[in-house]
Amino acid sequence: MRIKLPARVPILTLFTLVFTVSITAQVGINTTTPSDGAMLDITSADKGLLIPRVDIDDLTTIAPITGGSTVSLMVYNTNTTTGPGFFYWDGSDWVGLNNSDDWKESGNAGTNPTNNFIGTTDNVALRFRTNNTERLEITNDGRFRATTAGSAASPLFAWSGDTDTGFFRPNANQFGLVTSGVERLRIPSSNQVQAMANGSNSAPFYSWNSDQDTGLYRTGGDRVNIAAGGREMVEFYENGGNSEVVFNDGGDDTDFRIESANENDVIAIDAGNDRLGIFTDSPATDVHVGGNATEVRIESLNSTNSAFNNGVDNSVLMVDSNGNLVLQDRVDDFPVDASDANTFFATPLTLTSGSGAFGATVAHTETFTLTRETLIEVCFWTACNVANSAGSLTTDAQPRLYGGIVYLDDGSGGIAQDIIYSASSYTDAHVTPGGTTSTVTQGFFTIGGNGFITLPAGNHTIGLLVFASGGENDTSPDGYSVTFGANFANRFQVVYHN
Repeated sequence: MRIKLPARVPILTLFTLVFTVSITAQVGINTTTPSDGAMLDITSADKGLLIPRVDIDDLTTIAPITGGSTVSLMVYNTNTTTGPGFFYWDGSDWVGLNNSDDWKESGNAGTNPTNNFIGTTDNVALRFRTNNTERLEITNDGRFRATTAGSAASPLFAWSGDTDTGFFRPNANQFGLVTSGVERLRIPSSNQVQAMANGSNSAPFYSWNSDQDTGLYRTGGDRVNIAAGGREMVEFYENGGNSEVVFNDGGDDTDFRIESANENDVIAIDAGNDRLGIFTDSPATDVHVGGNATEVRIESLNSTNSAFNNGVDNSVLMVDSNGNLVLQDRVDDFPVDASDANTFFATPLTLTSGSGAFGATVAHTETFTLTRETLIEVCFWTACNVANSAGSLTTDAQPRLYGGIVYLDDGSGGIAQDIIYSASSYTDAHVTPGGTTSTVTQGFFTIGGNGFITLPAGNHTIGLLVFASGGENDTSPDGYSVTFGANFANRFQVVYHN
């Protein structure tokens, strides 16, 4: 061992030093009792230890040290570029004691994120504590884990200047967002995002920062509302069989319009005037269908679905007592015998008068059924042939009356109060150029006409009564006859006017 001492070291001191080294294998400087745990014990109350000072310009080489590169060799680096301070050699680099990988409470400087970090280099998690209670863990597979759930008033994650705003865990598998200590939004374990308040039309729960009175809100259970400008526009309400979508539920003066590819106003509501427009946005009445070529189709009234639509003729559109649009049977006619227009009576009908008295008989009846109140028109026409008792011309100069009465058979057996129409023909005396008075009937006369009556729904019978009277004197004791329906076509028609 070599020890260099100052020239003024007393002989006794040198002797003591040598003795101590040889006896205890420990070195004490300025002490005769070096510590048992130290190979070198330097004791001083006002002096320090000065180690070699070298200029290290490259921390990756042992230079400027020569003669060896023992691990743990310590020096003081004076190079201001590589950093002055105490350094030790770790076998490959000079490591500064002031710039080591430990992290100081006051912070570190000159760190390299590639090499300097807080954490572990083995497969072990990193945990953080306060008040000796674990608060946060960074797992060995790279995840952050909090050990507390937090609350709405004290969210797990918050800001130092806004401690009641952040997020927390309301329950297992849930995530809650908080502002001002109130949970506003929650994400449960299902595929949902849940609002924690309803909102209102003036402050919808979902809105825009630049348009805060427009968005979505909820007025009650199973209701979703849409507002614009603070006004409720649409409500979706699920209520079983009474579920509905309501536009303008607030009853405001808010018009409604549906636009198609080629029409701006397929349906339009004029809310201020309580009017509905179809193909017009300016309805002039309660319901207004616009357009120059607009058609309205009702499938239930077509020839497939309605018995009153034969697919050929235009049918009659009616309004029933409830105000419903319905089809009824068409305007139609019922000829007595459509197959033989020349046959009205089964056989010609003859009235014979022997004394000029009134004679009458029913020539025809027609029964039909009405499904509603209907205006009925009855038309008839028939030929009349007047002859004397011998079947020849009448020349007795007597007046005669013959005709027909159309009547409604009301079941009472009388017709006076139910006459629909009557028609007659009259013949009178004839004065010849020579001054002779006579009645000459030659050929056929005709009677006919039409009349109207309104009948209720139900079964009805209409008949034709033919009659004759007059024309009797002493020169023609056998009277005369009137034949109806002989040799000429006859008509009897019942026409519906709906």
